[in-house]
Amino acid sequence: MKEGDSSLSEGKIIKLLSSFFKVPKKWIGIGDDTALLKYGDKNLLFTCDVLNEEVHFKRSYFPPYYLGWKLIAINVSDIISKGGKPSACLLFFNLPFSDRQWLEALMKGIKSASEKFGVKVVGGNTSASKTISLGCAMLGTCGKHGFIPRKGAKAGEKVYLLGTPGLSHAGMKLLKRYGYNSAIKIWKKAVMAHLKPEPHLYIIDDIITHFSPTSMTDTSDSLIESLVNILTPELDIHINHIPLHRKISLKEAMTGGEDYNLLFTSSSENTCGLPVSRIGSVVPGSGKVKLLKDGIMEEIKMRGFFSHF
Repeated sequence: MKEGDSSLSEGKIIKLLSSFFKVPKKWIGIGDDTALLKYGDKNLLFTCDVLNEEVHFKRSYFPPYYLGWKLIAINVSDIISKGGKPSACLLFFNLPFSDRQWLEALMKGIKSASEKFGVKVVGGNTSASKTISLGCAMLGTCGKHGFIPRKGAKAGEKVYLLGTPGLSHAGMKLLKRYGYNSAIKIWKKAVMAHLKPEPHLYIIDDIITHFSPTSMTDTSDSLIESLVNILTPELDIHINHIPLHRKISLKEAMTGGEDYNLLFTSSSENTCGLPVSRIGSVVPGSGKVKLLKDGIMEEIKMRGFFSHF
């Protein structure tokens, strides 16, 4: 990357960070949904995420209660996607105002989510700023099955998805166009998928027990980006079925982000009644995602709708 390069992307920044910072042997650092930290016989998961005004939300349509809920939920989703359980977090608030009513609503959302998902809020930091920026750093623990990486898929395995892709993006579009009060009346399920995501904490143990996933990630950056993320250069993923909602197009399902569904690979041949969809398979290849169209596998060249830069 050249000095003064203005074409920064999230991928380029992550690559730059990786070139500067190395982690101890047996730890897992930059490049997965969470870091894995090993201390003696303890395997700890560590992640962080932010919600920035004008990037992730607009105050005009996003009630503060749901901002608080989402701040906790998106970090819980990262922990779950590694097969872990969340335990504690630190919060960071950069705010352009000190509106007590707004802050109390935010805190109520944080409290509701943290109590539901078993997270203890143990501290944090506050500062003044020109726009709202809310951050959370969360600690979790690995289960007895161990850490489930992004990149562990093997040729011959099946690709599974828990959840319906594209709902959150559809909800966001309604909120931007109509505002909260009208959007919630038009399509409540989609709007709530965006405002109040529900991490799959209470089914993750069943998924791990039945499927023994070899790779897993959440689909917060879109389904297509998540499929690319679990690939390695010597593998392709062939997609032959996407569980589409009748109001959501294939493109919206593939590229709309912030769904927080779980995408994983496994050698298991059936779902045993669990609410997951088998969407494709892992085959030898060259790092491409392909979609079955008119009987032919064609490379998917679309990329996620949402970008942090």
